[in-house]
Amino acid sequence: LNGGTLLPGFIEGHCHVEGLGKLASQVDLRGLRRLEEALDRIREWARGNPGGWIQGWGWDQNLWESWTFPGASDLDAVTGDRPASLRRVDGHALWANGAALRAAGIQDATPDPPGGRILRDARGHATGILLDNAMELVESKIPPPAPEQREAWIRQGLKALQRLGFTSACDMGGDAVTLETYRRLAASNALPI
Repeated sequence: LNGGTLLPGFIEGHCHVEGLGKLASQVDLRGLRRLEEALDRIREWARGNPGGWIQGWGWDQNLWESWTFPGASDLDAVTGDRPASLRRVDGHALWANGAALRAAGIQDATPDPPGGRILRDARGHATGILLDNAMELVESKIPPPAPEQREAWIRQGLKALQRLGFTSACDMGGDAVTLETYRRLAASNALPI
């Protein structure tokens, strides 16, 4: 190797391949410095992706000038009656609009689920921010994707890992559909890693 270094292929030991692929089909809110920037990006994404739930990820109120959590009313102004569900950058908080809260049946008196919390304002009104297990109240109402969509996300996730130099990955989010997808891709020699 003439003094060079030889390393084995990079192996991702714990990843969610389908989730990685799915991220590309959602509104990306990473690194934005103001709530208004996030709302502009959501509005723009919704215009280009009509119909269905608005899903996104990556917002972080700690980067914003206000340092405060956003609310459902902020989202309602740019999403109207179309449900919206946006995960925080760390995955432990969800920002939902009024339509998503209604779809989940979340009202001011809705109790916090075990291991989760519905944030409320000083008057006890649900703000649209759900923490940890409370996120499932909204996410369980999002219609499941078709198997073809899930396969497309798995392919996108695998290709993203390949671009980063990974030669194999341990997918920790598998179910029967995921396993069958991998088997089908392997049988057709279509696994990039």
